[in-house]
Amino acid sequence: MSPSSPRLDRALIAAALGLVMAIGISLVTEQSSSAAINRGDFPAFYTMGHLVANGDGHRLYDLDLQRQVQNAVWPSMSGSVLPAAYPAYLGFLVQPLALLDVTTSRMVWVSFMIACVIVAAVVLARSVPNLTGMGWRLVISLFLFCPLFMGVIGGQVVGWSLLCYSLLFALNRRRSVGTEVLFGAVAGMWMVKPHYALAVAAMILFERRWIAFGSWLGVSFILWSLGAFVAGPEWVRGWVAFARHFSEIDLATNAYQMTGVIPLGYSLARGLGFGSMLSAQVWDLLSLLAALVVPVGLLIARRIDQCYPTQSVPLPLLSLGPLLVLFAPVVNFYDLGLALLPLVVLFRPTSPRDRALAGFVLIISQAVGLGRDGTLSSIPFIIALGVIALWVRAIARELSQSKPRHRHV
Repeated sequence: MSPSSPRLDRALIAAALGLVMAIGISLVTEQSSSAAINRGDFPAFYTMGHLVANGDGHRLYDLDLQRQVQNAVWPSMSGSVLPAAYPAYLGFLVQPLALLDVTTSRMVWVSFMIACVIVAAVVLARSVPNLTGMGWRLVISLFLFCPLFMGVIGGQVVGWSLLCYSLLFALNRRRSVGTEVLFGAVAGMWMVKPHYALAVAAMILFERRWIAFGSWLGVSFILWSLGAFVAGPEWVRGWVAFARHFSEIDLATNAYQMTGVIPLGYSLARGLGFGSMLSAQVWDLLSLLAALVVPVGLLIARRIDQCYPTQSVPLPLLSLGPLLVLFAPVVNFYDLGLALLPLVVLFRPTSPRDRALAGFVLIISQAVGLGRDGTLSSIPFIIALGVIALWVRAIARELSQSKPRHRHV
């Protein structure tokens, strides 16, 4: 079956109709406050926009005030709260959400994330030679990857992350002053998820791309200034303290739907009955050590790439997503798309084996839905390992076709 066979196209069109129906149902229905697939982090974004729009930016990380806002908007939350632990500049950027009624606001937010995924697919289809002419097929295939789909309709920022990562792949193909400035700017705009953007900054530094790093610094400073404008010049201190407290709660309640080694270790410790013996400080230290694996892994990838340059994309950029999914401090199931994207870049539509593996990944990804209720707490992690195993296979194929670069001393 060729990648453009009528049978495959009909199957993708049928899948697209199903996706449209699922998205439509999600947007027009309202479930209980515990239904993460329905609202996800949207209440956090709406709360931040509401506080900033109403002049309460200086109390952005006041948990009681956040609870008051959310319970007024969603009475079904019954006194609970979804902490808004994002950087203060995001509150400035999402202010327009608070100017709309909550139903319209959520539709706009989810639609924006859907648009981000579509643009990411188009960018890849136009910049990666292997994917030429695969645009609409790639769009549908990305949405068929269950973690990504659930994250998008759940109101997470996964669509933005996917777009930033895709733009980095596209901009990396041609090195010029202009593309380096844009590369750094995109990395800066990924500061919505600071631990992701910091990993990209480390990669830029290892490669000594000073123009890109300067651009990243410039965008980061602008974002810091926006945060200072709405929450005061010391907003970073308040945000870090609030985010640290939230991460402890998040780990205790949501470890089962995270993908990293630290959440898996936490789940195993609790399952074995000695999780309470390990203090928050111990978990902080373990999280820090795991996070250090990301820059170390990028540095190792850089060294390998200097000796065996891959034919399509530099190995550090291909390694970024898998490293983040396994070792970043906070990575939920819906961020598995970051590990999938390098596979998409290396995908060869003419290869029957690649097409079979792509179908297998999409089918197995549906198991994420089983793991999110806590009954199969290791499912997201297992799927992450499966995707990364395929990534290792694809990288090995690339390296086997690369010629060693000999240095003359």
